[in-house]
Amino acid sequence: MTQFGADFKKKYYTYLDPAVNVVNHGSYGTTPSMVIDAQIASVKKHESYPDEYEYIEGPREYKRQAKLIAQYLGLNWENLALVQNATTGINVFFRSIPFDFENDIVVLPSTTYGACSNTVKFMNVTYGLKYKTIDLTFPLTTKEIVAKFEHYFKNLSCKGKVYCLFDCISSMPGVVMPYIELIKLCKKYNVVQVIDGAHAPGQVDLKFLDKLKPDFFTGNLHKWVSVPKACAIIYAQKKWHHLLQTQPVSWTYNVNYDNIQSDESLLVERFSKVGTINYSVYESIEAAIKFRSEVCGGETNIRNYQKTLSKQAVEACSKVLAVNRNTTTDTYDHYEPVLLDNKQGTLTPVGMFCLSIPINTSKYSKVYNMLKKSPFDYLARIRSLLEEKSIAVYKNYAPLVFHGDVLYVRFSVQIFNEVSDFVKATTINKTLLEDVFTREEERLSFISNKSKL
Repeated sequence: MTQFGADFKKKYYTYLDPAVNVVNHGSYGTTPSMVIDAQIASVKKHESYPDEYEYIEGPREYKRQAKLIAQYLGLNWENLALVQNATTGINVFFRSIPFDFENDIVVLPSTTYGACSNTVKFMNVTYGLKYKTIDLTFPLTTKEIVAKFEHYFKNLSCKGKVYCLFDCISSMPGVVMPYIELIKLCKKYNVVQVIDGAHAPGQVDLKFLDKLKPDFFTGNLHKWVSVPKACAIIYAQKKWHHLLQTQPVSWTYNVNYDNIQSDESLLVERFSKVGTINYSVYESIEAAIKFRSEVCGGETNIRNYQKTLSKQAVEACSKVLAVNRNTTTDTYDHYEPVLLDNKQGTLTPVGMFCLSIPINTSKYSKVYNMLKKSPFDYLARIRSLLEEKSIAVYKNYAPLVFHGDVLYVRFSVQIFNEVSDFVKATTINKTLLEDVFTREEERLSFISNKSKL
């Protein structure tokens, strides 16, 4: 039986700085040494004979690796292509489809990843593509989430097509969306499904893609599938293949069913050659699969460790953040840390959890009010001040999100982590955050007093 944890990290993640406490794996992923070594070997091969690699070896290896990851994930390889990341994938869809800009509309939740919502906003500003936002404030049950979407679909006045962009697992906050139910709902109302599965591969069994056949899906491989940065899949039903173009549009623009073999995939043929690119990330997929299946003992073994560790970490970190009412007369927005989940326990992903941080509203009333007034912009300032030390000095970074008037820290749980990692990160970031809040409260008080003069 594979023994995960600190010793596993020392053995299989030798490129990680040992001084860094990695508890934000979900943002960018961490890559095992054997996979990095495979990537380096690919780079060397590319450089040894660039012409041969660019014209023959690179595209051929791309196709082979695409088939390997499709097989590993249990998917039809003909519907899958490899791209740089999930944001690229979303752009592939929205910048390829010939929208009826007068009549089509995109529906997306308020928790949509910022880069993806910006893609929709770009399409709106540049071309006039209409969009509507569904407000989601967690915790919500599956039934409540689906009801919000259905209410929009029922009452939406649209002469053209309706496209719905939604997550498998949202980023900030990190919660599982009821993607199965949303796919079925969209099909009921003849709504095109565009799924941002950035965090899904490695946390979610993707076989539902072939079973339910949603229109379009994209998901990263570098976050949770041990592939180097940056690598993702797009997965589209065949009816969309002829429309989807690489980003940037390149040499394969004119590739169509008339100039490929009957046993080839139009999607794979188009995306296997996008000018001069670094194929080494794609060529490392086989090594990542070998690491997960042979070294780690498979996806079930990995996820079982993450689930168990996540529960233990939540309990341990809650003790660090809890406020003892018997030792303070100050008022807090809440006293006991809360896991961002519903009663059914359907919101917490396998590899992430969001835990609330009590805020002393007696000491930091101005900070708290600013967070409520401007949860995105002001939190960006708080995060920036915190990161100056949490990243650069203490090397214990975990992202913050202010959601539903509550401050949360998002932790990522990986096979090389142990409970002590999360306790250490919580303790350090709690102290740093209090320092940031104190300085910000003084700054805001100064501004308030100055305005009264």
